[in-house]
Amino acid sequence: MKTAFERQFGQIVEKVRALMGETGNNRALRLSDMQDAGVIGQVIASLRKLIGAGGGGTGPATTDDLPEGSVNLYHTTARAAAAAPVQRVAGLVGTIAADDLAQALDLGVGAGANSTDDLPEGATNLYFTGSRADARADARIAAQKGAALGLATLGADAKIPSAQLPALAITEPYVVTSQAAQLALPAQEGDVAIRTDISKNFIHNGGTAGTMADWFELLTPGAPVQSVNGQTGNITLFTDDLPESGTPTNKWFTDARARAAVDLSFPYYNADGVYDPLALTVAGALPYYLADGSRADIPMVT
Repeated sequence: MKTAFERQFGQIVEKVRALMGETGNNRALRLSDMQDAGVIGQVIASLRKLIGAGGGGTGPATTDDLPEGSVNLYHTTARAAAAAPVQRVAGLVGTIAADDLAQALDLGVGAGANSTDDLPEGATNLYFTGSRADARADARIAAQKGAALGLATLGADAKIPSAQLPALAITEPYVVTSQAAQLALPAQEGDVAIRTDISKNFIHNGGTAGTMADWFELLTPGAPVQSVNGQTGNITLFTDDLPESGTPTNKWFTDARARAAVDLSFPYYNADGVYDPLALTVAGALPYYLADGSRADIPMVT
């Protein structure tokens, strides 16, 4: 046998079903649709109080009548304070004006001129110091020394190491006196060998055969005179080295040519008064004939 409460609760259920059956599931259930009497009235009053329906029961419901869930939490001062990123600044709370904050921090606004010395350094934004700047610069330099797109370094000789320079062709001259000495040179491409034995110069072409094929001869303009009477080099000529041409204009000196070129006759007129020059002898004597017709040459005195 059902208890009175069960019968009354059943009446509530039947009433709810009847209401739902009137207009379908889309109809909103109103507490005014239920009788406000007995146990049913108490239930209705409690429902009205919980959802703030008003009209009967104990009056409008509040959040105090609705227990807090696990997701949507009620506001509390403690919760708001815990959620705020800043609780208090320099002893100030609430909405803080810039002037008030500066004065509270003693930064020189309204409280006299001060400096950063009055504000302690934090852990992230650090103050500038010479040692910090030097350490940062040294670290950057160390990271870029000798690196691509970085900084060139200097060796102990205060010069850039060759490993950090592009390939360079530096010509070095060598003076040698023979081909063997030339081929023994520690020459590289572009080096020059000056051969004093043949008065020629050669430039290394980068070859590695170890022969004269590794060298190019440096060409020089040809001299206008290649040789003199078949002789080359430093020449010393004598008249004996130059033969007289077949029909010379300028002839070599000889005694015969000298005498032939000079009129060695001596003017003389015979007894008949005819001019009959007397030729000098080969020895350079003047021919003379005595009264008896004999010849007695007279030597010429110079």
